[in-house]
Amino acid sequence: MHDGSFPGLVPGLCTARLALTEDGRLGVTLDGRVVPARFCVAGSVADAGAEAVVARLEEGPVVLGILRPARETEVVIDGNRLTLEATREIVLRCGQASLTLSADGSVTVLGTRILSRAGGVNRLQGASVHLN
Repeated sequence: MHDGSFPGLVPGLCTARLALTEDGRLGVTLDGRVVPARFCVAGSVADAGAEAVVARLEEGPVVLGILRPARETEVVIDGNRLTLEATREIVLRCGQASLTLSADGSVTVLGTRILSRAGGVNRLQGASVHLN
């Protein structure tokens, strides 16, 4: 039976289950108890129960990655709102059209033809507006 360690491969590296600590933070289960951990990857309370690769350091465990089953990327929508977040940039692309949102606040819309249509007011507003 696999005990979660990698003997002879990488000392101090193991797999462990993510779990909530007594104060409600995400930690890891090591030696039968839940302990706080530091993370190299984004983790949330929703990840509790997932398996992770953990480095067991003197200062405490560090989660290096969360193991996920191989599958296509999917987005779950609750019917009210869809939020995609990234630290640097989000790009939506289809053929020659793209929409890029950057961390600095810039939005770039590129396409061979762009149509903006509104049933009400279609307002263009900015510190300065340049047309052509």
